[in-house]
Order: sequence, then structure tokens, then C-alpha cells
Amino acid sequence: MSKRKRSEIGRVCLTCGKSFWVRKIVVQNGGGKYCSRKCHYKSGAPRPGERTGEIRFCKQCGGEFYVQRCHLVRNRAKYCSRKCKGVGSRKGIRKCAVCGGEFYCKGNPSNVGICCSRECGGTYRRTGKQIECEVCGESVYKSKCYIALKHKHYFCSLGCANRFQKRTKIEYVCLTCGEKFYWSPSRIRQTNPKYCSIPCRNADKKHMTNTAVSACISLQKRKGPTSLEVAGRRLLEEMGLCWHVDFEEQVLVEGRALVDVLFSKCKTIIQWDGDFWHGNPNKYAVLSLLQDKQSKKDKRQDDYLKKNGFEILRFWETDVKNSPSLVKDKIAKTRIHYFQCLGKKGLK
Repeated sequence: MSKRKRSEIGRVCLTCGKSFWVRKIVVQNGGGKYCSRKCHYKSGAPRPGERTGEIRFCKQCGGEFYVQRCHLVRNRAKYCSRKCKGVGSRKGIRKCAVCGGEFYCKGNPSNVGICCSRECGGTYRRTGKQIECEVCGESVYKSKCYIALKHKHYFCSLGCANRFQKRTKIEYVCLTCGEKFYWSPSRIRQTNPKYCSIPCRNADKKHMTNTAVSACISLQKRKGPTSLEVAGRRLLEEMGLCWHVDFEEQVLVEGRALVDVLFSKCKTIIQWDGDFWHGNPNKYAVLSLLQDKQSKKDKRQDDYLKKNGFEILRFWETDVKNSPSLVKDKIAKTRIHYFQCLGKKGLK
């Protein structure tokens, strides 16, 4: 017999008669009768893990499951799980009014639970009609309120509606991308279709140039001539030149450049340049970003006009207002003589 601990008491095995120590709590719970598990099994006494219940079949799904002895006494264990018990205990089983399938209505209400799903519910609540599409011929459902609007034509989709509207439209080809597009006759009366979309229109440089020039001309007409342009016109009139006879103002040249003064007979152009807006180098040592951009634009415009055979004369605002005689002399000494181009009119 091994050494005894403080919480143990001595016992004698009922099978082999061997003495052994066991804890008091085990004896109090009805144990401590055998010295080992081998002696316990040899005595034939019931084992702790031995099943004393029986196998039954689920009332709902028919599957096998084990039932303990205590539940057999209480006449329980009819279902194998809570899920089967919940399904088997249902009393609100109904039949769908649309598809005819059975479904469970929770709480068994009396005023709802006609359909088994939202799809069947939507079909059940339909009060409209099935109408045939005028393009493809397919049947499509239209609600009662939609039919009440009394439309002339009915379509199954947006694609069919667009194909129906295209039947009277005229086909055009985009100038930029070359793709076909369609316009209605009423829209053609308002404008001439050239582009299939706004990005294609903006990609055409010629169109954008014409639009910018037209906008500039409209702005000039709306605001009227500036003080510098009025001073320049007065200077030309002092030289004996007549407006609308010898020269024109604010004229679009070569469909691209809007000039201040044009002598069409001798192909001479005069530009009155403001000191600030065009960046007079005698007045501004360092040009701003706006002035530098405008000066480069003026140079490109001059190069373009010279290639087309025009003579360009540019005068600063300071020279026109402070030194009008120098301006007159420079005009008089241009390469093309004004006496020949303007019918030999004398310059004062």
C-alpha cells in the first residue's frame, strides 16, 4: 500500500481484495469500490460511459439518432434536431396562389401569406396586360397606370424604342471619326450635322478656330471700338482716307486673323497694339505670362499673313497718342505706295 495523503482514506477492492487509498470526495459520490479499471470491468458492474438508451428514427427527416434513457421515460425524443422539430411543429402551411407550392406562413396570420415569395407576390398583384412589342414582337407586361396614358406605341426595351425612332432619321458620316450617326429631319432644319458627338466636334481644329474667331468678332461688335482704335481711325481720316471706302476695320482675313485695319486694294494691314495687353518692351522690361503669350500669338499671326502676301504694320499705343506724325510717316513710306493703291490720293 502506497503512502497515504491527508485527503485520502483506505479502502479494500471488492474484486481482488487489495487495499488502496482513495480520496474522500470519490467515496462520498459512490465510488472508491475498486482499485483499478481492470477490477471494475472484471466485476461486471455497469460502466460509467455505457449507453443505456436506444436508437430512434426522426419523425420529420427519418434519420437515426440516439435517445438517452431519461428522455425515454418522459416520452420525448421525436426529432433528431431543433431544426426538424421546428419544421415538424409548424401549423401555418399554406398553398401559393400563383405557383401552387406549399410554404410556411410565420405566426399563421389571417390577412397575409397568399404567395410564397416576392416574385409570386409581384405576379399576383399585377393588374396590367401583356402587350406585344411593335419592333421585335415579344410580349411585355405593362401596368394599368401605364396603359391609362394611352401611348401610341409600346416597346419591350430601350433598344427597340431607339430602333423604332431611327426609322425616319437620316444617316450622316462624322467628319472626324468617320462613324455613321442619325439625325431627325426637324433637327436638321436648325443646324447642319457634321459631327457625331461633342468630343469629335472639339477635335476638329478648323471648326474650333472658326468658332473662336466668330466669338471674337461678336465680342468686338458688342463692345464697340476701343479708345486706341478710335484714335487710329481719326489719324487715318486726317491723312485723307475714308472709312468703308479706302479701308475697313475689324475684318477677318484668310478666315483666321481678325485685323484692326485692312487696305484690301494694296493688301496692307495695320494693327493698333495696346502697351499693356501686347507687352510693349519699351514700357515693360519683363513681360508677364499674359503679355508673353500675346506677343508670341502676334508673331505667329504676322508670319501667317506675310505668307499670304500681306504687308503688316504694328503701332504701339504710346506712338499713336504721343507721336502721330511718326505713325503717318511710317504709313506713307510703306513698301506699297498709297498713291497707287488708293487712287493716288494725296496724304496730308
